[in-house]
Amino acid sequence: MYPTMATLAAPCYVPHVHAIGGVTTLVSGHVHYYSAVTGGGVPSPDGTHVHWYSSWTSIADGHTHSYSGTTGPPLPVAGGHTHAYDAITSVNPGYVSPPHPHQLSGTTSPGPGC
Repeated sequence: MYPTMATLAAPCYVPHVHAIGGVTTLVSGHVHYYSAVTGGGVPSPDGTHVHWYSSWTSIADGHTHSYSGTTGPPLPVAGGHTHAYDAITSVNPGYVSPPHPHQLSGTTSPGPGC
């Protein structure tokens, strides 16, 4: 059974979101910029939490890509925590020539700690 938000990282879990953003990998001679705000924390079987994210990249070379994913577990930092994230964008066959994805990865903005 998964923990509830009430028991998640008890006794100090605070509902929160994180920001992500950056630049994708260089593919087919271009990059895309991306930014998003995660959803609220989702309980993990290990008693911690993760966050879901989904958005679209900036337009580059006449096209854009969608992306979505789930962060990793909390990573302690001074005064709080962050999460790592890593995703591959959509490929968009028939829309982008040549069809290709980009990778995006990094750490979220800081969240609360105990």
